[in-house]
Amino acid sequence: MSGTNKPGFTLLEIMVALAIIALIAAAVVPRFDRGLPLKRRQAFTAELNALLGLGWQQALTTNTIHRVTFDFDKNLFLLQADDKAGLGDNKGFQEVKGAFIMSSVSLPADYEIKQFFIEGHDEMQRFGGGRGLKSAHFFIVPEGLMQAVIINLIDKNALDEQGRAVRFGLVINSFSGQCTYYDGFQKP
Repeated sequence: MSGTNKPGFTLLEIMVALAIIALIAAAVVPRFDRGLPLKRRQAFTAELNALLGLGWQQALTTNTIHRVTFDFDKNLFLLQADDKAGLGDNKGFQEVKGAFIMSSVSLPADYEIKQFFIEGHDEMQRFGGGRGLKSAHFFIVPEGLMQAVIINLIDKNALDEQGRAVRFGLVINSFSGQCTYYDGFQKP
């Protein structure tokens, strides 16, 4: 029994295979990271669409005016229903509550609202660039219609080709109650 070769790999072959795998991984992993900020923006849009869809459905089924309020201090979208319609400003609007109902959506910390158009008017500009603006809100009427809303934001965690924070816009369709994501700011 002299000099029989056993099947297997040499240490050199294993090292070469690991080096090739490392090179492929180094080339592929950054591509996954590049798409992550866009996926996060799309996930946020989906969360906001779920909130808007709930408000739209609740307005239709309860025959009640609903309001979506954005709280600038808390960076929070909140769905509210008007139990006592017609009594003025904030009277009667209460947060929509119930089992398995998510009535708020948080704006990610690395997103910043630059423009908040409601019916063509930039609420941020009307109130001195947002300084002093505590909240902005838009309504969903029992017929299922919403006010026309455009929200322009920046993603401070992602940079464009010029090295600036990525700009994106959300346009809420008055008839369907859903918002569409756009690369770049949108105009009314």
